[in-house]
Amino acid sequence: MRRLINQYTLISLIIFLTLCWGYSFLNKKSEWTDSATLMAHTSAISPKLYGYIDAIHVEDNQFVKKGDVLVVIDKTDYEISHKQAQANVQALQAALKAAQFSYEITAMTAPAQLESAQAKIAASQALLKKTNKDLQRIKSLSNVATEQQLDATIAQQAQDLNSYKEALAYFKTVNTIEQTLALAKANLEGLKAQLEGAKATLEQAQSHLNNTFIKAPFDGRVTKKSVELGIYVQPGQSLMAIVAQDLWVVANFKETQLTKMKPGQKAKVTIDAYPQYVFNCVVDSIQRGSGAAFSLFPAENATGNFVKIVQRVPVKLCFIDPLPADLVLGPGMSILATVYVNE
Repeated sequence: MRRLINQYTLISLIIFLTLCWGYSFLNKKSEWTDSATLMAHTSAISPKLYGYIDAIHVEDNQFVKKGDVLVVIDKTDYEISHKQAQANVQALQAALKAAQFSYEITAMTAPAQLESAQAKIAASQALLKKTNKDLQRIKSLSNVATEQQLDATIAQQAQDLNSYKEALAYFKTVNTIEQTLALAKANLEGLKAQLEGAKATLEQAQSHLNNTFIKAPFDGRVTKKSVELGIYVQPGQSLMAIVAQDLWVVANFKETQLTKMKPGQKAKVTIDAYPQYVFNCVVDSIQRGSGAAFSLFPAENATGNFVKIVQRVPVKLCFIDPLPADLVLGPGMSILATVYVNE
């Protein structure tokens, strides 16, 4: 009987402890983790051009503002390319101006030239007709007209015929003015296209010249500086990094801790380097998926050797108040984070 009573007592105690644990779990007011780090926007600084480093204006951990010149690449070759492109644009602009002027002059004088050619044909044709009639009349009056008059009329006929042929040839030349204008217009369009291409080349040369000055993309501090004076660099090569001033916390909570967690809840964090400070934060967002799911080699659980492991889910916490300026803070620093889930 006593043994039976002891069994009932043990079962009751287990039930009581289970209920207590469940009550405390359901009414838990906070969740904490020490798997948290400080984060910041970081930009890798790299050149867009090939060249030798001509000047370096920053040192490690130096504070820079947006637009400050960090590094200068030797711009000698790029200045030469820029001058060549500029000269090419100026030459094409002059050629286009001359071609435009020639086209306009031709377009204005063409109608008058055509009318003049038609008038010359009509006049020479009339003269030739008159001379032919005179020659026929003199031949019909051979008893009256002298040989000298006949020779003079024949000579005049030949001269008028030659004038008529010249007028016809001039008319044929002038009558091709439409084709000439079409060719001139096509030449204008070609020069315009060449000028646009030359301007694009000049813009590219100017861009290359500007890119010899590597500038800070935002306010922050220089880190991981690896560039030295005189070395040869190429596009994409890492020279240094700029760490922005705005910081936040990424806390990796267990998935079982997310039951009541949601954006907008208050949180407090302490930084391992400065345990005397407690900073107020707020839950900004919760990642849709565990950290392992986005790793380079995510776990493959379809092998038959699956062992259930509680996953960690990154939670972003944002600071409410400005951080003290005298603290040395940067990405990767360890954090202890607590989120108040029932507030």
